[in-house]
Amino acid sequence: MERGALSQVAEAKRFPGESPTQTVTTQANHFFGALCGYIKLELLKGATKLNHFALKSKLYLQAIQSAYAVLRELNPVSLAA
Repeated sequence: MERGALSQVAEAKRFPGESPTQTVTTQANHFFGALCGYIKLELLKGATKLNHFALKSKLYLQAIQSAYAVLRELNPVSLAA
C-alpha cells in the first residue's frame, strides 16, 4: 500500500460508520464551492452575453488549439500524407 492509501484507512478507522463525505464540514465546503462556481458562471454569462453552451464551446476550442500548439512544438517533424 502506498502512503495515501494508508492515511485513508486510518481516517476511515477514526470515524467508524461515518463516511468523510457525510460530515457537515465537507458538505458545507462543497456547497460553498458550488455556489461560488455558479456565481462566477452567471457573471461571465452577463459580461460576454453568451449562454453556458457557447462559453463551454469557446473553452473547449481554446483548449484544443493550445494542446495542438504544444504538440507541434514537441514534435516538429511534419507528417506528410
